[in-house]
Amino acid sequence: MNLGNRSKIFGLIAAILCIAISLVYVPAGMEPGLFKTILLICAFMIVLVSQALPVMLLSLLSIGIMPLIGVTDSFANSFGGFSNQAVYFVMMSFGLAAILMETPLCKRILRWTFQKIGRNVEGLILAIMICAALTSAFISDVPTCVLYLAFGEMLLQVYTEEEARKHSGKAVMLAVSFASMIGGIATPVGSTVNILAASILESTTGVTIGFLQWMAICVPVVVIMIPLTWKLLMKLYKPVAISEKDRIAFIQSFAQEKSFNMKEKKTIVIFLIMLILWFASSWISGISAMQVMFLGVCVFAIPGIGVTTIDKVIKSVKFDIILLVATILTLCSALMNQGFGEFMAELVPTLNMPVIGFFAAIVVGIYILILIVPIAPSLTTVVTPIVIALAVRAGINPAAVVPICSISIGCGYLLPMDSVFLMTYAKKYYTIKDFTKVSAVVMLAALLLAVTVAYGIMHLSGMIR
Repeated sequence: MNLGNRSKIFGLIAAILCIAISLVYVPAGMEPGLFKTILLICAFMIVLVSQALPVMLLSLLSIGIMPLIGVTDSFANSFGGFSNQAVYFVMMSFGLAAILMETPLCKRILRWTFQKIGRNVEGLILAIMICAALTSAFISDVPTCVLYLAFGEMLLQVYTEEEARKHSGKAVMLAVSFASMIGGIATPVGSTVNILAASILESTTGVTIGFLQWMAICVPVVVIMIPLTWKLLMKLYKPVAISEKDRIAFIQSFAQEKSFNMKEKKTIVIFLIMLILWFASSWISGISAMQVMFLGVCVFAIPGIGVTTIDKVIKSVKFDIILLVATILTLCSALMNQGFGEFMAELVPTLNMPVIGFFAAIVVGIYILILIVPIAPSLTTVVTPIVIALAVRAGINPAAVVPICSISIGCGYLLPMDSVFLMTYAKKYYTIKDFTKVSAVVMLAALLLAVTVAYGIMHLSGMIR
């Protein structure tokens, strides 16, 4: 039996034990429903991390088990996550990603960036990182990584010697994955983590965080993190130089028609309108980022506009991920309805510390939990309600802590366990040791930036005192 199969079996056994314990035992001082919900979430995450079952099957089983053990009061309520707009936001983000990838816009932008920055292979890698971060700010980090992974592999094909390609592949692959993750922090629509965190904030406190408000906190962190990560990669894994002839040939491989075609023009116009409305949602009531995403993708698919079709949008959606997000939201809702936030707030004492110390404690706590639960959506579900409850108890604006959570989760991976990192790790250019050398510095930098830069901006904006 290989190691992978062994971990799957152990994962299933551990999950079954969690369910069994929930049926026969309840600790003193804890509500039975809360204890059962916690154990079901533990079982869910164990199976998810061990990959013992396909994601869709795991989600369906969880939905079926909820009413049986008393997590929800009916089978219908087990589908409560589908009533959350975050589910449809994630669905539309897949559609938007497919639309942007279908048009040559990304290639055109990348070629322009290459011409401005890519004077050597290090500049080419920086250009890929900048474009990946910008793309990831508005579409999910997974499709972003898929897109720029293809560009990274095209760059590596320039090398004729296998040894040079293998060595340079470390920097290229790590650059793509880290840029995709870090860039997703920038806006509330940049990743599933951001969407989930914002949704949990609104459902538990009624507080919303505006598009511009989120960007004001997180964009400065991204702007610092991208060149810092690039510089670190160039120092640790300096790529092999390529000839000027090969560099020019690589840039020319991204050549597009000088004039924009009609599909590109329509895409630019619609996307610019979406951006304007996203920004406007920060101060105009009745407009939300999720509404803009939903309506924008629908406009792209209207017959006669000709950018895409509704069939292509539907085909682009990863329905196993949609079901996973809905299940996570249902579990989170059940957890909060059972009083989990208050329970943890009472269990974890609020230390008499300044706000900046509170932020540091959040980041460190998330870093520790990532080692146990290296699945971003699941970790977000567990962490966000606790942090929100603690913030409220400490008299801190809960909207201030949600971006801190997203920064920490987006930059807190010591091992390449997230799907974005696994895609590049599977190419076998770098080892776990190579990854850890970079991630350790990224984690430290994110800790310092989340605590100092984000705190400073929040203080200046009046979010915290």
